[in-house]
Amino acid sequence: MRITVSLSAEKNVVLPFEHNQLIQGMIYHNLPPESATRLHQEGFLHQKRRFKLFTFSRILSSPLVDNYAKQFIFSKTIKFVIASPIGWFMQDLAEHLIRQEFVILGQNKLRPESINIHHLPRSFPEKIKITMLSPITVYSTMQRGDGRKKTYYFSPFEPEFSEQIEANIKKKFEILHLEKCNYSLSITPLFSGNKNERILIYKDFLIKAWDGMYELKGSPELIAIAYNTGLGAKNSQGFGCFELAPDEESNQKKNEDQGR
Repeated sequence: MRITVSLSAEKNVVLPFEHNQLIQGMIYHNLPPESATRLHQEGFLHQKRRFKLFTFSRILSSPLVDNYAKQFIFSKTIKFVIASPIGWFMQDLAEHLIRQEFVILGQNKLRPESINIHHLPRSFPEKIKITMLSPITVYSTMQRGDGRKKTYYFSPFEPEFSEQIEANIKKKFEILHLEKCNYSLSITPLFSGNKNERILIYKDFLIKAWDGMYELKGSPELIAIAYNTGLGAKNSQGFGCFELAPDEESNQKKNEDQGR
């Protein structure tokens, strides 16, 4: 399930450059307490790892940039996408949000204007082009010779980038379907160079991530899960959310209309 949340304020919305944590916090604060605790503390277990199984986009508008104050200045109305395959989470969030007179995002007091439920594709093809709504991060934690840990972030041009994304989405499949995943998935960047590299800070940790357009190729089942949970790591911190590229979206709608 996917929703677009629209919030409005009486004046321009001002947020620090690094505001993923603020959006994540707003999501948790607008769940019933038992749902927030269940998701945040328990999540969904796969072996020793816990997944939250939701993702969200960046704010879907271009802000003014105040480099001196290190903040973005958005218009009075902001929108962003939240996606998850977990029905109770999305229902609890949507119902709670729409009943609120206002919500707090950083120093901003915002009124929920609308929650738009997306029309989801009936099925996905085995090859599809996507555009990132929030950047993908893929990493591995290694141990130095002195025993300290080091995090290495992969670029889309390294084979490990696609390999780790496939391994991650297979785990999500196994959580949701309670069976071993024998499907495959690969991702290929449709750009070159470092123009889409993004450096973000989350809770004082530096994270390298990548925007841009990509081609997904593989099982429609895994593509569908990626669409609702995000690609790569740290999805619930605002990474890995994507939409179908415009030409893919129009082709998808045409195919569905012809199938009716």
